[in-house]
Amino acid sequence: MANKLYCAECGRTLKRNKNFYCKINYKTGESPCFKGSLKANILYKAVLEKVKEFISADIPECKSDFSFSDIVKIESEITCLKEEKAQIFELLFSNSITQSEFEKQNSKIGIITSSTSYQYIKEVFGDSVSILKLGLVFPISEKLIKSFASNLEELYVVEELDPIIENYCKSLNLQIPIHGKDILPVCGEFSQNIIKKAFNLPFAEGKKLSQEIPVRPPIMCAGCPHRGMFYALNKLKVTVLGDIGCYTLGSVAPLSAMDTTLCMGASLSSLHGWNKAGGSTSKTVAVIGDSTFIHSGMTGLASIAYNQS
Repeated sequence: MANKLYCAECGRTLKRNKNFYCKINYKTGESPCFKGSLKANILYKAVLEKVKEFISADIPECKSDFSFSDIVKIESEITCLKEEKAQIFELLFSNSITQSEFEKQNSKIGIITSSTSYQYIKEVFGDSVSILKLGLVFPISEKLIKSFASNLEELYVVEELDPIIENYCKSLNLQIPIHGKDILPVCGEFSQNIIKKAFNLPFAEGKKLSQEIPVRPPIMCAGCPHRGMFYALNKLKVTVLGDIGCYTLGSVAPLSAMDTTLCMGASLSSLHGWNKAGGSTSKTVAVIGDSTFIHSGMTGLASIAYNQS
């Protein structure tokens, strides 16, 4: 509210310190302006009464029995939330896993990127441009972005799919041109050549071989322990409900030991439904990898345990 209150004599904004004072008088103690103060509780009560009038006029059925103490309480809660938010952000930005990498070069062009896109940028540009690799893309440190862009003349945001980081940078009013999806595709994965094309850099074209390469179907690696497991499952003639991962190759010859593959984490849920539909005589097995289990497989297992089936 302080930024909306002005001194009637000099026109400057009022400063709040419990109550409201003229900004000049508050700083120097000497001013031709009014040297008294405007009590906050009196001001809030006056504003509150006006708010109640507007509410009653526009929404007659709305209750307007809130008080000045309610405003003070809400204001206190907002302050606490802001402090907690600042502490959480500080912990996030100081974490070694989420820390960003700041590679400042003597370049007027800067690139903000993250994840795999960073590798493409390094392979294309090396150390010729300034690069900010974000370790955490949400929330993003406003201070970090502004510091990185402070001496740049042009900023590029290289991120796959939607322009999340780009839009955030544009919202900061950095006073320099910001490019992103105006030169880069919004769909599909990036590559070194896609980056080079976007920045109008020369790139190597692929070559067509004079002879056709023999078809080589995907197989499991030599010595992979999954081979023995799928071999045994095939011999047992059980129904195998599969999942997403390299072990999905158990579905193709010569192992041929997987009957369904739907999506990440679906094997356990499919097993649950299959057994419900087929009865206790159904011989079924679900296979799932560790990361897929963490991704969404554990929910299916929890459901099985809860339903005791």
